[in-house]
Amino acid sequence: MNLTPQDLVHKYSTLIRERRNWEPGWQEIADHLIPRKNSITVRQTPGKKKQSKRYVSTGMHAHEILAANLQGTLTSRAFRWFDLRLGDSDEDRILETVPAVREWLQSCSKRLWVDFNSSNFQSQTHEFYLDITAFGTAAILHEELEGKERFNGFNFTTYPIESYVFEENERGVVDQFCALLTYTGQQAIDKFGAEKMPEKVIKAAEKQNSDRFNFLHWIVPRHLRDEKKRDAANMPFASVYISLEGNHVVQEGGYQEFPVYVARWNKNSNERYGRGPGDVALPDLKVLDKATELDLDAWAKYIDPPWFTEDDGVIGAVDLRPGKGTVVRDRNAMWFYEFRGRPDAGRLQLDELRQSIRQTFFADQLELPQSDRMTAEEIRTRVELMQRVLGPTLGRIESEFLNPLIERSFRIMLDKGAFPEAPAELADAGPRTIEVRYSGPLARSERLSEISALDRWVNSMAGLANVDPTVFDIVDTDVIARRYGESLDVPEQAMRDPEDLRRLREARAAQQQQQQQADLGLAQSQIAENMARAQSLQ
Repeated sequence: MNLTPQDLVHKYSTLIRERRNWEPGWQEIADHLIPRKNSITVRQTPGKKKQSKRYVSTGMHAHEILAANLQGTLTSRAFRWFDLRLGDSDEDRILETVPAVREWLQSCSKRLWVDFNSSNFQSQTHEFYLDITAFGTAAILHEELEGKERFNGFNFTTYPIESYVFEENERGVVDQFCALLTYTGQQAIDKFGAEKMPEKVIKAAEKQNSDRFNFLHWIVPRHLRDEKKRDAANMPFASVYISLEGNHVVQEGGYQEFPVYVARWNKNSNERYGRGPGDVALPDLKVLDKATELDLDAWAKYIDPPWFTEDDGVIGAVDLRPGKGTVVRDRNAMWFYEFRGRPDAGRLQLDELRQSIRQTFFADQLELPQSDRMTAEEIRTRVELMQRVLGPTLGRIESEFLNPLIERSFRIMLDKGAFPEAPAELADAGPRTIEVRYSGPLARSERLSEISALDRWVNSMAGLANVDPTVFDIVDTDVIARRYGESLDVPEQAMRDPEDLRRLREARAAQQQQQQQADLGLAQSQIAENMARAQSLQ
């Protein structure tokens, strides 16, 4: 570790002060979109009703739709949403034509996906998508379950927005992260051991009370290390737990790669934290809530108007319950307020506000109409619309979250021997670059657009062939057929290997040549027979 515990505590305090400007906005967003997460600037009592300040749930529903669609589109549990591929070099493309290599890559992809689904990945990524769509920033910790010799799986933790700070390097990549953690005395001892625990924590554990203690978990680059060693003290990133009771280290370890993925919806170049749809929708959310409050108040006055009476005009208390009466001295001494406004006057504005909020969260674009008559072309068009609307944001989520997640997971499982043995062709080729190809609905839509373009091109060539048959010389049907298969996610086993295809065609050509020679021999013998018959007749 290059920084002292005191340095890290001071650094955390500095970053917290810088974060204060963001917290009031996050609190307002949470109040309107995620009431269960509205403990950013206000300390909430566990179990307290969270929606008591809100009059409408339009924002909550639209926000949930966006988060759920992102999860279903990017990291679905129902289907494998990524494939592992080799790089784009000529040698890599040649290697990928080897059936054993393609099957090994598919096997690794499937094993990764299965391990994600068998962990808490889905539940934690749901919180991740809720955070990034509301606050514009989300952070998730990716750790390997303990096990020195064999791979035991992964564990994921999505941190609440108010619990962490981070810094970027000169390239804008997050490489320093600190989370504030709270444990009871017993929890702290179970996690870190009693040797380095402050006396106050130990006493709390002995008494089994519920007092909680604060710890910092810092993950920072380790600049001074022996790169030849792979022990925890010499890994590229230091993992340091500091007790704020005394500001001393209670546990230190390390990571080979940065294990926290901090993603931003969109981000200004001079800001660390991102801004999301929640920030854009906040003005409309506040106006809609206030307008709804006024609308309900107007209707209440219209349905149950206030009443007036002269002094001493009523004997006893007024009873407004159905079927009950009130004794008055003079029947003319009591009258009701005549409502002169229109209780429905604000309905149009309310509808416009609701529509604006839904548009901000892409609710209308992301919800496919529930109709049996919707054609495949219509569905494809809607998916393409989703891609255009969310494309820039999805690119950032992929680069800041999904790409490092899959790449790091692959390397961990490869080091632990969790994959089948690599084929000899790949092992002999030396170190190769493994890349990720996404295969979710949006990625599939991009490939279907390619198919559509191929269809139009081939049909155009067919029309030109009526004029000039040689135009088809430009068309590589093998490439087109393989692109069709890849775009439709056809299993690799269903497509012949190029070498097998070459042998098949050579065998077919040889068979055709033999048949032609046989046909030629038969024709020649027939001609000779006819000539002999003609000569005999002479």
